[in-house]
Amino acid sequence: MRKLTDEAGYPPSIREIAETVALSASTVVYHLQALERRGIVTHTPHRSRSYQLRR
Repeated sequence: MRKLTDEAGYPPSIREIAETVALSASTVVYHLQALERRGIVTHTPHRSRSYQLRR
């Protein structure tokens, strides 16, 4: 996620993450939600491209 954000200047979409890691979008969402519960990423509900790594 950091690399995709650095390259584009804004957070990646779920589909962009899925393509990069060769997983389905639903699998990526599942893992992002788990990372959010652990405090590794943040997410603003109902906003696209809102998953970001915590600093």
